[in-house]
Amino acid sequence: GELITANGSNFRTSVYGGNRVYSKAAKTGTALADTITISGRLGTGDAIALAGVTAKKAAESINAQSGKTGVTATARTEALFTATANGAYSFEIKSNNSSAVTISFTMGADQSADSYASAINAFNAVTSKTGVTAEYDAAGSGIKLTNAAGESITIKQTNGDGAARLKNIQYDSGTDTGAAEADADTNKIGTTDLTAVGTLTFDSDAGFSVATAAAAADLTPDTAGGTAVSSQLKSVASLDVTDFRKAQLAISICDAAINAVNKEMSRYGALQSRFDATVKNLQVASENTSNARSRIQDADYASETAELSRATILQQAGTAMLAQANQRPQTVLSLIG
Repeated sequence: GELITANGSNFRTSVYGGNRVYSKAAKTGTALADTITISGRLGTGDAIALAGVTAKKAAESINAQSGKTGVTATARTEALFTATANGAYSFEIKSNNSSAVTISFTMGADQSADSYASAINAFNAVTSKTGVTAEYDAAGSGIKLTNAAGESITIKQTNGDGAARLKNIQYDSGTDTGAAEADADTNKIGTTDLTAVGTLTFDSDAGFSVATAAAAADLTPDTAGGTAVSSQLKSVASLDVTDFRKAQLAISICDAAINAVNKEMSRYGALQSRFDATVKNLQVASENTSNARSRIQDADYASETAELSRATILQQAGTAMLAQANQRPQTVLSLIG
């Protein structure tokens, strides 16, 4: 009379995959200038204060609680460097390095890749010290500076003021496209440090939310001033590997999809184990019932055979004794005669 109930899951490629939220970074400040609380498939984590820390440190704090929330974070710093005039430039740059290193280069007369070639070479020549790589960004008509670990990138100009700009590149969960900050005077690199701060990417194989103490305007997708942001589903159907960023997202989606399939397989495996245990118990019960019925209704052949042998022996012994008894009178008469 027991029942085992099982429900299947929807595994259309458009309804499962990874779930994601991006942080927005201020060009000077922190990756998230607030305290956040993450609620994921495993539960709600403790409040995490992120003010004054780099994106790398923020990701480490979030990942330390992934066992409570089921949400992980990665940090990455990307910024657009542009120069507004041709000529010689000199900058001090810090990122992984605590002591600034100096780079010098000459800009051409336009914003083409050839004009930035000398600058790209100068940035990449000190990558082993700074952890910052440079490549030409055609869309931004400048150089994309990247610290893959999420350390902040700090630059100041040593031979002029305001001739170059540093703009953070932001990413949006809704579109998964990045765009540099709008131009402003605060983007100008001067003789004092200007810092580009990294962004955080929150990922999980199930839906989650990130709540902030104030309005969640520094998270995306934005919720029009609310205090929490819900993750955006990145489905298996949306896989795209046409550029590096999309390929990285595709890997994340595949990882989440594999986890989802594994969880479903484990659920069905547990269900199958219940069926196996039930089948074995029913087999044992059936065998015991058959044995009991046999003992009640059927002959015990071993016992009956032994009883038949005993009766046969007794009968034969009795017949032999009777035959001997019949022979005794004949013996007496032969003696008398």
